[in-house]
Amino acid sequence: MQSSIGRAAPAANGAVLLNIGEDWLSDRGVVLGITDCAGVWAKVRYSLPRPPARGPRTGEAWFAGICGEQRTTCDLDDRRNGR
Repeated sequence: MQSSIGRAAPAANGAVLLNIGEDWLSDRGVVLGITDCAGVWAKVRYSLPRPPARGPRTGEAWFAGICGEQRTTCDLDDRRNGR
């Protein structure tokens, strides 16, 4: 999960529910599950060990920046990163 922004809808203009700041969700927290997907977006249940810059420590939000390679990062263009 190469994203720090969780949105209310699977769109780049969706309301921001979670902003972790400089870190990616997968680096800072735990992905508890993926509950839906739409194009380059995944709806993710997450838990963070400490409070984020904005938003709740646990919840569910839409994230872009999904990388299929679990052992490394992917080079994502802006379209795939939800921007």
